[in-house]
Amino acid sequence: MSKTVNTDPKVDPVDPNLEDPNLANPVPADSNPADPPAPSFTQEDIDAAVAAAQEKWKKDQEEQARLGKLSEEERKKEELASKEKKLLQKELLLKATDLLSEKALPVKFKDFLVGADEKTTESNITAFEQEWKAALAEAVNERLKGTTPKAGEGAPEVTKEQFAKMSYKERLQLFNQDKAAYDRLMKGE
Repeated sequence: MSKTVNTDPKVDPVDPNLEDPNLANPVPADSNPADPPAPSFTQEDIDAAVAAAQEKWKKDQEEQARLGKLSEEERKKEELASKEKKLLQKELLLKATDLLSEKALPVKFKDFLVGADEKTTESNITAFEQEWKAALAEAVNERLKGTTPKAGEGAPEVTKEQFAKMSYKERLQLFNQDKAAYDRLMKGE
């Protein structure tokens, strides 16, 4: 049997040492058929990702060109301003974390509450605290809603004879449901 080697670059190469060309891409031994398939992407997903990457690259290039036109002193001022802005942002995040912890509010909301300055951050947290507490109170009230028992719907009236025949467990249940009736029956009234 003679083996032919494919030299066409448009066709996937097949290992010439294989007896059966259908086994060119065998399933790896360590793969599990029960594993979920790798995520697939639509053309729109790919186009959106490429467009976002291109936009980011374009902005980076524009920023580099702008910085390249600046003098050394201006460039250092830009870098210093950028570092100060990042430092302020970190300080505001720490302040927000501290304030949220002090007020017993969820810290995971800090990123949403940080403002441009400390005053704005504090006012955002104060407004959030009011809304959070109102929503929490509403949720608690909703859970505690129920019907109020009407008069006479308590434990059924128990006679002395019934009380005398009751087990300890039944007497305890009567005690928990209607203490006044329990006390009256214990006195023998």
